[in-house]
Amino acid sequence: MIRNFIYLDEEKMYSLSSQIFSGVKEYILNETHSDKSEDEHQNGPLGSGRSIKKAMTNGASQTEKISLHDFAYTEFEDKLLSDNKVYLPSVNPEDFEKMSFIKVKGRAIINDIAYFTEFFSKFESLTDSITYTQAVSHIEEVESQIELANSTNTTKNKRQIVDGLKKSIDIKNIKKALMPGLPSQKMVDAVSDLVSFAYQDDFEVQVYSGEQLFSSILKRECLREAEGLIVKKYGRKTEVEFVLFGIMTQKKSTEDKKSSEGLFANGFNDVRSGIMELIDAFSNIDHELSGVGENEVVVDPIALYTEIQI
Repeated sequence: MIRNFIYLDEEKMYSLSSQIFSGVKEYILNETHSDKSEDEHQNGPLGSGRSIKKAMTNGASQTEKISLHDFAYTEFEDKLLSDNKVYLPSVNPEDFEKMSFIKVKGRAIINDIAYFTEFFSKFESLTDSITYTQAVSHIEEVESQIELANSTNTTKNKRQIVDGLKKSIDIKNIKKALMPGLPSQKMVDAVSDLVSFAYQDDFEVQVYSGEQLFSSILKRECLREAEGLIVKKYGRKTEVEFVLFGIMTQKKSTEDKKSSEGLFANGFNDVRSGIMELIDAFSNIDHELSGVGENEVVVDPIALYTEIQI
């Protein structure tokens, strides 16, 4: 089995690896030249079998840097697994409260909030465009009738006929007929405000395992490919199972919801305490929007990948 990486936080992985292995293998630098070469070795602990090697030459020529990020991650994950330091929901569910690291495999949902924010902002124009493409034949036919009526109709009710024809091809009227359950623009704007406030520009992946949901916010700069390309390849609701490896940070919703009653019961003598209570009261609103669900586990992601059998 080999890993097809979708996401790898190299900085975090190396930081943790250096503490596990007392050193880290970051890269091999090969520099070729006709001049004299010099080898340098940096060894880890005796028996670890880990070293950093640089092949350096005097002079300037072509330099080839061979990345070892994927290999270093494989060693990192394998070491933690062999030391029984990783929670595996499908293998050792009883260790849920004992472990910090987690490896979970399952189908995923990809939520690119930046994409949806843009979608909400263009919702009306997009739905208008969809409506037009679906009704273009009817619209063009009625427009021909309007043109004909304007050029030939001399009756008193000409304006009434033309206005009736124009009303029949009004995009908003056609859209209501074609998409009866479409939310109003006011509703879309309200949802957009809530999403923008609660989730900002997050790129989130949610992996399902049984009844549990494992959520991670991914750093876009650590993705191996563009966000849109990932979604097009795998879909927003994936058929391929993803493997999420990281550190559990929130295991359930345990935030203490405090009442804001009596906020200034003691007057304004203790202004700082009053402000803190006010902030706490408003934080409950934020919790309702983006808090952790009862069956949800928040994971600080290190890697996300698919497994390929070879």
